[in-house]
Amino acid sequence: MSALRNLSVRIRPENFSQIDAAKLLEFFDLVEFISMEQIWGKDQRIRAILHVNHTLPLSKYQEVPALQIIEILKEVDGSSIIIGDLGGSFAKKLASLGGVWFTQPSEVTPEHILITLRGLKSEVLDTFRILRDMSVTSEIRMFEEFNTDTDAISLAEKRSLVIETALNLGYYEFPRKCTQRDIAKELNLKQSTISEHLQKAESLIIHSWSSKKSN
Repeated sequence: MSALRNLSVRIRPENFSQIDAAKLLEFFDLVEFISMEQIWGKDQRIRAILHVNHTLPLSKYQEVPALQIIEILKEVDGSSIIIGDLGGSFAKKLASLGGVWFTQPSEVTPEHILITLRGLKSEVLDTFRILRDMSVTSEIRMFEEFNTDTDAISLAEKRSLVIETALNLGYYEFPRKCTQRDIAKELNLKQSTISEHLQKAESLIIHSWSSKKSN
């Protein structure tokens, strides 16, 4: 099983007030993540290379907590490449984890705020908890690789998150370190929902293994 996981978070316009990055749309038409340069300092800001679209010159930009422009690498006709520090509340919490980082596609547009993250599975789950604790209403997808001796197994996205949480909490260890109720509390789901997802996932894995063995 891969040690890294991917997490995609999409926030719709009706929920923009829940996250600091939405304030960037007061100046920019697009803020697109290119790469993370570093995590630095006690302020826990994430420094990144960004592509931004804007109508006014960057010299007119009024700094907001979500973005401090450190250096303008290139500014041409309202489409620029900059180095900036991401200092919103979510970015600061993310920086404190240390084992997860932004990747593409990640962008702020009038249509959505899309955040794609990659990191250690424990840190990705911590990121999920941060979003939950911040009460950020979003569509969350976790991309995971269940690389057993079988071919790749496709699980429903929510089921993947349930299985991943069960693994991290020690549900499949002997003796078990958690119950289905613990998993349900962690994900804010009903225990019956957890039970259903676990049973279906286990059935899929077992049948896939049995099918390959018989072949």
